[in-house]
Amino acid sequence: MKFRLVAMLGLLALALSACQSSQPAPPQQAGREIPKPAPTLAQAINKATDLGPAGPSTIVHLSFGLKVRNPDLLGSLLASGQTISPAAYAADFAPDPALVGRAVTTLNAAGLSAGWRAPSSLIAADGPAPVAASLLNVEINSYRLPDGTLFYAARDQPRLPAVLTHVISNVSGLDDYRRAHGYAVRPGGLIPTDVLSFYNIQALRDAGLDGAGQTIMLPEIDDLPNMSDLDKFASKFGLPPFASVLTVKRDPSWGTPEKPQGETALDLEIIHSVAPMAKLVVYLSAPDFGHGERAFDQMVTDHLGSVISESLGSCEPDTPSGARNVYASIQDRAVVLGISHFVASGDNGAYTCGLDQEAAGSFPSTLPTVTAVGGTSVFESASGVYYKEYAWGSPLDQSGSGGGASQFYAIPSYQKNEAKSAGKGQRQ
Repeated sequence: MKFRLVAMLGLLALALSACQSSQPAPPQQAGREIPKPAPTLAQAINKATDLGPAGPSTIVHLSFGLKVRNPDLLGSLLASGQTISPAAYAADFAPDPALVGRAVTTLNAAGLSAGWRAPSSLIAADGPAPVAASLLNVEINSYRLPDGTLFYAARDQPRLPAVLTHVISNVSGLDDYRRAHGYAVRPGGLIPTDVLSFYNIQALRDAGLDGAGQTIMLPEIDDLPNMSDLDKFASKFGLPPFASVLTVKRDPSWGTPEKPQGETALDLEIIHSVAPMAKLVVYLSAPDFGHGERAFDQMVTDHLGSVISESLGSCEPDTPSGARNVYASIQDRAVVLGISHFVASGDNGAYTCGLDQEAAGSFPSTLPTVTAVGGTSVFESASGVYYKEYAWGSPLDQSGSGGGASQFYAIPSYQKNEAKSAGKGQRQ
């Protein structure tokens, strides 16, 4: 019962991070807009100058997704909703260590620096772009955008050598243009005391349900400000200092996160407001898919908690198929280990990919194995308690809670009653 409550609080906290209050923002903040989606890779390449094949100084960061053993049995386990221990997963489904070892040897012999640690779902491999291009039978070119931004990308689908296909199913990281984006809205939301009152959480606090004994894990791509800033927030609202509950994990193989942009701090502050005694573990990575998948894989391997709160996403049709498949495999492992994963649905309504693109959802919120969470516009009564709330949407600035039908994932059993709706048989 207590775990179920914390999972519900995790969902509430993620929804609140996209919450818009009926109270107007301060004048100096009111003009701040939701960032517009970045152009797709195809659009970026069309605008960019092709600088030719990427040279040896361009280092690519690849994640090779590994095949699970007994995939049909794993599928049945996922469908059943039952969970197992990490030891049981390793025994029945984890990749064959001998086959993985041979694949690592092959990748290193080709000129990459590859490594694997059981029970990881991927092999991490870094190396010069020409080496990766030769190994995977693709052209990796460098490009320069009109504003001077440089990026590399492979325009074709990679072809794995036969020697690797016994244990590797997908590869991610063949461009550094497409990446996850944080979902944070402009100021004007609820403060902790508003949340306790608005959602009647104070009664739970009074009953001793404050997140104690639980751990919430957060994948993030923008760095944190110094701890004193977070603790000023905690002190102002009578919460425990963050130092007593927060752990931040970094690893060179996960790349360098972006400079602080407020998303990570926002996520932590809201969760801490709702569940002040819950432990918080942040996994910081670079925003590109290859690095992010490595951090996500380690998060599931560590299994420090049973709730993941994620405020990241990318245009689903522009997310490389290799990245989607690697991520989905790691998420399958999280599900059977009993980890609940809540993912923000986005800030741009149906136009996650841009106003000039077809309506689409945000990955990974479109995965059937996660809980997609949208934001709301909330309205308080004169006494400051719950009055009403609506799905968040602001047509004037094209912002709003994301959603829509997936282009890749069929409708899951739990949405079968929606099969005849606009999703046309796809996950919604």
